[in-house]
Amino acid sequence: MEHINDFKEWRAEEIVKVFLLKSDYKFEIEIFPTKMFDLFVKLKSNPDIKFAIEVKTKSRFQSRINKQLDILKTYREAGLINIPVFLIKVDEIEEDSEFDFLVFPSFQENKLLIRNDFKFLKLDKENFATKMKAIEKWYLLK
Repeated sequence: MEHINDFKEWRAEEIVKVFLLKSDYKFEIEIFPTKMFDLFVKLKSNPDIKFAIEVKTKSRFQSRINKQLDILKTYREAGLINIPVFLIKVDEIEEDSEFDFLVFPSFQENKLLIRNDFKFLKLDKENFATKMKAIEKWYLLK
């Protein structure tokens, strides 16, 4: 059973990669260097603009996100949260996704904050471009 869940999680990550490659942005996509997140993404036109992506399957989302948030808080306290992070919830059967920030740029507080309450949007080019503008603005103001 665990092999099936591993396969579903791998497939969800691949669905996200395909979305990123088909988006209006040109990205360099790598596996995140630690187990904290799944993907590390840089904008090819400006490699200083980077973010991480955490991918969760819809079927295992709730059981996995609380553990992730606990670990994130520990990382934050150690000063290790230094890039924005998208959280993408993938329905691997329907091959559609929803997303929100997991770690978002707060312009009011001038720092990155961990989101605890998610307002998922459909992962499409328009919604993604809106969130990408926030990331680009974050790096321009730094």
